[in-house]
Amino acid sequence: MVPPPVRQEGAEPEPGSRTPGEGVGRENHGVHRKWRPRAAPRGAVSALDRDASAGRGLAPAMPFSDFVAALKDNPYFGAGFGLVGVGTALALARKGAQVGLVAFRRHYMITLEVPSKDKSYQWLLSWISHHARRTQHLSVETSYQQHESGRVTTRFDFVPSPGNHFIW
Repeated sequence: MVPPPVRQEGAEPEPGSRTPGEGVGRENHGVHRKWRPRAAPRGAVSALDRDASAGRGLAPAMPFSDFVAALKDNPYFGAGFGLVGVGTALALARKGAQVGLVAFRRHYMITLEVPSKDKSYQWLLSWISHHARRTQHLSVETSYQQHESGRVTTRFDFVPSPGNHFIW
């Protein structure tokens, strides 16, 4: 399908050419061609192109010192920068606490594991029960002895319960 010829303003129509809206009758069997505006001549610059090329579509350039002054006076920028600072300080404090805890465990704590079948296990429980005055997790150990006379002597010992214990 060939588009209709483009008519220039002020020019006389060629014989047999149609204008927009013509030819919508019986002679073309109901086929309607859309009217298209004519293209701008080559080398022509539109008003939009001139405005865009002058400032490239942006506001005029601002010197850096004016930009810094505008940001300094902007309360939203100051509040956002303050939030970034507080967030950074909290993240550094958290990381510092983690590193400090690892260093404390590595240099100032001792891990000792004594199996319950070891002979020193009872000695260690006795030592902990005598030296740990404010122990909160205790187990009770009952021992009794029956004498030949039939008399029974019972003894209760509170010993630290199984688990981790910190001794100062």
